[in-house]
Amino acid sequence: MSPVPQIARELVIPSGENKGENPSIATVYRLLAEGDAATETGRPYTGPQDQLIAL
Repeated sequence: MSPVPQIARELVIPSGENKGENPSIATVYRLLAEGDAATETGRPYTGPQDQLIAL
């Protein structure tokens, strides 16, 4: 089983309409994919994952 559902449960959205909630599993997969794409190009990734906090 993938660890992504567990990761999603440990993250919290700190602001906005969904403040205090956990991101969806699809959002976590998308953030991981975007981070991988940025790493492949050699550029640092500074997308939405920077806005999530771990408990």
